[in-house]
Amino acid sequence: MEKFIRELPRVATSVNIPGNLDTREGKEALPIIKSMIPWTEKVYDMTDEQLKEYKSAYYDEYHNSEEKNNREVIDVFYMEYQYYQVRKDWNWVLDQYKLSGDKMAIRREILMQRLRGSTNSPISPEDIEYLTSNMKHPIKDLLINNKWLFRIYEHGAKIAYGNQSGLDPSIPYLVGIDPAGGGGGDNFAITIVNPYNLRIAAEFKNPYLSGPHAVRMLVELVKEYIPRAVLCIEKNSMGIYLIQMLAESDIRDAMYWSDKAGKELENVTQDEPGLRELREMSAETQKYGTFCSGPVRKAMIELLFQHIDQCKQLLCTEYLVDDLCKLVRTSTGRIEASKGEHDDCMMSYLHAIYIYYTGDNLAAFGIERIEHPVWGNVGVEEDTTQAQPAVPFTFDENGKIADQPMDWDQQVMQDSLRVEDQIQTMVNQLSFVRSAGFKRKGNSYGLNNDTVDIPMSFFDQINGV
Repeated sequence: MEKFIRELPRVATSVNIPGNLDTREGKEALPIIKSMIPWTEKVYDMTDEQLKEYKSAYYDEYHNSEEKNNREVIDVFYMEYQYYQVRKDWNWVLDQYKLSGDKMAIRREILMQRLRGSTNSPISPEDIEYLTSNMKHPIKDLLINNKWLFRIYEHGAKIAYGNQSGLDPSIPYLVGIDPAGGGGGDNFAITIVNPYNLRIAAEFKNPYLSGPHAVRMLVELVKEYIPRAVLCIEKNSMGIYLIQMLAESDIRDAMYWSDKAGKELENVTQDEPGLRELREMSAETQKYGTFCSGPVRKAMIELLFQHIDQCKQLLCTEYLVDDLCKLVRTSTGRIEASKGEHDDCMMSYLHAIYIYYTGDNLAAFGIERIEHPVWGNVGVEEDTTQAQPAVPFTFDENGKIADQPMDWDQQVMQDSLRVEDQIQTMVNQLSFVRSAGFKRKGNSYGLNNDTVDIPMSFFDQINGV
């Protein structure tokens, strides 16, 4: 890998590259990438049978589905690594920038960001620049039922020893769910939000997830990883099916409900899609989920732009930023994904956020909206449209907002120094670890050193006490 990096050509300055989604090359490359199976390092630990099962989540269900996406799924992994994963630091990135002077080329070819060259996006170029510059990468992957891949992000969770999922079972996560509407390659999208600081904890999307498998996945996710979850499900055609099935499952109490949700039909016009399915829901299941009618969708979009204006720091995950960069404003003024693209991950995020701001019984799920992470004290009826824009901020180890602002360059530098420090520590303490550019400092402890401090609770846990 080091040899490969050294032999990379100098950064190209042409805009006609696959990383530019407005060029012919970019438009042709993206469907090919989407047709591949997402790579996860968990593959290293899979047996042949487990690997076959993981792949089947993508290509078997595609072939068995009546609705076909733009391109057939192929038995090939798509693998992508960031510069710090191949032991390069931020100074190396700056050196590449000096060679070309093209910031967009660096973002596309070094920082692995697929950006548009020009767009009629409703989001300003400055905000697009901020979102792409501050986009975070997942800290780990979570496989549900050995098939469904969730991307887990740092979100201020307290993780007990031995919990490898990256999710905190004590947090009442808001789980926004935008079920695939059927056809057109729509994704079944899930966004998990930490209600204590509104940071995104996890993302999921898959265009090949059937209804029965979706039920099975959600039951496993809630029971095994986030037992206090609050499921915020969109009532589209598949969402109604999900609600009806989950109402008969072990996680019925995890679905968000509201008495006012049952009165949605009074405000729904005759031309609203999904109206027939909504009318057919039983009185018992009417109270679950959110019907994305015209007024509700408009309110969600207003919330989105309020976040972009006042706390865009929270909009920093891969799937969400990708969807935001694909938005366009149509001739009728409607904000939606550009032709051939989808905004499912954005909508799943908005379903969670919409419930956070408008939910009338969140206290029943253990969520108290006493103080907003950015705007301070908020209430259900409080008008936040006049709130002052917040300065960029970072979070401390407890998930609270730090006092001092930190820009993107400082954050990347801090992350790079943290990774380098971890590598140096391993080189110092483990005699069998070698790494280019890192020399052993001080004493070489080795594996036989008896000065390592291991708490007694460690032995209790491995012995099941």
